[in-house]
Amino acid sequence: MPQDPYGYQVTPSAAAPSSASVPMWAGFFALLLALLGPCTCYLTSFLSLPMGAYAAWAGMQARDASTVPEQREMALNGVLSGLFSSLWSLMWLTLIFMYVLLYVGILGFALMSGSGGGGF
Repeated sequence: MPQDPYGYQVTPSAAAPSSASVPMWAGFFALLLALLGPCTCYLTSFLSLPMGAYAAWAGMQARDASTVPEQREMALNGVLSGLFSSLWSLMWLTLIFMYVLLYVGILGFALMSGSGGGGF
């Protein structure tokens, strides 16, 4: 068993990732992808939305199952960062969708009311 240079006893269970650290890191990376959205033409928002939802769901499950305060805090971190990243991505994807629909409507109106179109 490896020795810690500071004298702490390292056990295999302490070295293994806990069930609460997985949603925490998933939420962190989902938030990172959500905030990188403007730099990537919002393509990472499509990844951030389901990853944030998973982090929130898994964080709630891990928070309910854990009795250790540190693990409960890590799970809560996963829940909050997952929710924030999902809401942020959903907001931007909705705005982009509305922007595209606006121009589709303008184009449709222009085509329908143009010369010889027989529109409005």
